[in-house]
Amino acid sequence: MASIQLTNETTLDITASAADGGATLNRYLKNPLVFFTPAAWDSVVGTKIGNLTAASFPLTASAKGAGNFSVGEAALNVQSGASVSLGLLTGDDKDEFCASIHKPNDPSVNALVSFTIQGTVSAGPHASVNAFSFGIAEGATITLANFCTASNADVFIDAAKRAVAGLTIPHDLSDLASLPVNAVCRVGGSSSLKFSASVTYSFVNEALATKSISKLPSIAVKAKAGATVEAAATHTGSHTITIAKIAEGKLHLAVDLTKTDDFETSLTVSAGLTAEIGTTDALAFLSDKISPNASDESAKIAAEMPAAAAKKLRQDVKAAIDAALSSSLQISLKTALEESRTRSRLFTYEVDLNALDYPSSLALQAALAGDFTALTAPGALTGIRELDSALVVTSKIKHDLALRLLGVFNWESVNTFVAKSMVDYTKDTHEIVLSDQEIEIDTNKLSAEKLRQVLLKGVTLTIPASANTPENKTLLNIVFFDRKASADRSTTRQFVNILRAIGSQDAASATALLARNLDNYGTSSLYLALSLTPPQCRRLFLDSSGEPHDWTYYLRYACDAQATILDGDEASANRLKLFQAGDAFWKQLKGGGSAANQRALLQQAGIPAEAETDVLTFIWWASAMGDYAKALAADQSLEHAGGEVVTGGTRGFGEPWLIVATWKMLGNPAVDSRFTSSLLKLALGAF
Repeated sequence: MASIQLTNETTLDITASAADGGATLNRYLKNPLVFFTPAAWDSVVGTKIGNLTAASFPLTASAKGAGNFSVGEAALNVQSGASVSLGLLTGDDKDEFCASIHKPNDPSVNALVSFTIQGTVSAGPHASVNAFSFGIAEGATITLANFCTASNADVFIDAAKRAVAGLTIPHDLSDLASLPVNAVCRVGGSSSLKFSASVTYSFVNEALATKSISKLPSIAVKAKAGATVEAAATHTGSHTITIAKIAEGKLHLAVDLTKTDDFETSLTVSAGLTAEIGTTDALAFLSDKISPNASDESAKIAAEMPAAAAKKLRQDVKAAIDAALSSSLQISLKTALEESRTRSRLFTYEVDLNALDYPSSLALQAALAGDFTALTAPGALTGIRELDSALVVTSKIKHDLALRLLGVFNWESVNTFVAKSMVDYTKDTHEIVLSDQEIEIDTNKLSAEKLRQVLLKGVTLTIPASANTPENKTLLNIVFFDRKASADRSTTRQFVNILRAIGSQDAASATALLARNLDNYGTSSLYLALSLTPPQCRRLFLDSSGEPHDWTYYLRYACDAQATILDGDEASANRLKLFQAGDAFWKQLKGGGSAANQRALLQQAGIPAEAETDVLTFIWWASAMGDYAKALAADQSLEHAGGEVVTGGTRGFGEPWLIVATWKMLGNPAVDSRFTSSLLKLALGAF
């Protein structure tokens, strides 16, 4: 019978073995392990637990020789000199530990005595990386611990023997069955865990033209759509798995993440969608969020496109959806863990080993190999019930996902546009972009800033076409979305200013967050969507008498919007001067001609040189809107007026001034808005 001995080779001998043939010491330990204890142990281990203090622990010992636990083709190798330890939890520490695993309080239990051992996992030539347990990779150093209950009257050495004898490697279901009642085993190390997760979305479509058009075509595009996306997630990092035997045949299983600040690199997510035609077709899924006639549109794409091209399009769509999913789950999972009591618990399940059926047994066995996909998937498993889960919280957080349809109004149908589209997504905000192949947009590392340059032109082309199509019922969405991984005070101040100005329901929570005077406001996002009808679009160009607004009218609203956004932002104090300078100064800038002359004017006014981008953008936009207004008033060709919009240059659209300016010009209509931060309570926002 294999055993583990802790001894000083003279007066102290703690030799532990297990009577149960299915115990880890008997199944997996191939030779006795001996650990040498220092002299300090002698005065402790013979004492009753009620007379000990937790401050005296842990007690450590070192291995006299090498040994291993052989688990199939894998092994846990304990090297000569490796350390083990005995620990003691009492009082609040003991209560907290038990509460964390939903272990019922027992007044007769005064302490938990633990035995902890470290080793390195190795695998045979045909073993998988999870051949040991819980997806722990070959070469990883892992910590294996066992906790047993004790009373104040117990002598520590007796409890220590129980802790050592109950050491358990949870490799399969029989290992769980052999775990002693009231014992707790824990495995910690670098591993790869898979699980199921769902992400709830509000899809908002921004459909735009990218060429100058006279009127909006009769293309039906959904303004909004909702969906819950089921996904498979993999977290690669360091985990701790805790299994507590609550009663005979019943246990609690909990998974904790050691780190929660590296999800950008440790968490990958894939939607339950494929690049093949079928019920989980990624393109059909996306088409349903865009078109009211999604099934017809998808069928036309499948019929008209070559098979290879259609598959490539579906692959691109799936990649864009997966990228958005990864970002969304990273953010909401981090937020859910921040809200949890343990700050690291992924989920906890109760398992009744005697009630398992075949599917639930397979799910539990897969979990012991690191694959929790079936365990965490929607639907009940016989004999297994969820006690708590961060994944339940994440599924309830609604994420806004902008679908940018750049050029859809330049085609006769949605399916033709989609078939001719390039699919990409912004690497920082994960907006999904379908763009006309003729658009000159750099899709290499597409950022939100690069996208906004194209969006500004698209909005400026599309609004007058809507204004010229009063019979069209299509709502035109102008959408702004920005997400910062570590929002600074300047960004947060600007977000607060916008939310206050438009009367957003999130203004109060954002203001309270700003008042905390932090250097880092966590992962924060701002979403704004302004839906415009054709009559509203027309009011942007013509006054009540049908007279056109000139370029200074648009400039004033743009400057007022930007001044509202930058108000009180210390980092933008000098830049703010530009938007408070008045019409005369802007007329000088417009008439200045060369960039050098404009820079000189800015310098004389004490305005930073980088504001040249604002000058270029605002003059370009105000002039384009003024030209469109004249064309609409005179019933002239919009294509001719829009020629400068297509060829003209604009370099920046960093803040949502266009939405705020349009909102003010139309007399403050409703704006759909959401502000989120990982530092806010979950109830205050959605991502």
